[in-house]
Amino acid sequence: PDINFSKACREAVASDALKAKREDFKRYANPKLEVQCEITGRWLKFEDAHLDHAAPFSFNALVLMFREIKGWTSQIPEHLLTESGPDDFMCRFVDPQVRDDFRDLHKRHAVLRLVSKTENLARASLARRPAIQRAVTIQ
Repeated sequence: PDINFSKACREAVASDALKAKREDFKRYANPKLEVQCEITGRWLKFEDAHLDHAAPFSFNALVLMFREIKGWTSQIPEHLLTESGPDDFMCRFVDPQVRDDFRDLHKRHAVLRLVSKTENLARASLARRPAIQRAVTIQ
């Protein structure tokens, strides 16, 4: 359920993020229609750039903040999210007001930057904590 809640939050801001990415490319692009990666400094085409949530709030931190504001820290209410179907892997908020509430929070607190898709995905994989198969203890 937590993963689906995050997916619904991402879906809620997807059109806002795409619009912001397009506007930033218009604002910052060089004559080759490329922007510089905020991390590496390399020039990026539109399809090679991701919007990254910079400090102080990661996307996950914004999701947790939203849940806390709504009083959903320990449990997400039933029927808050759509059920994904066989051809639909997206989760959405059933209530458009909840969707708009997250969009508003995201607009107020998100600090976004354009970064290399490769760099962003590499950093995301480093942030994941894989399950430990054989824990080592110090005795």
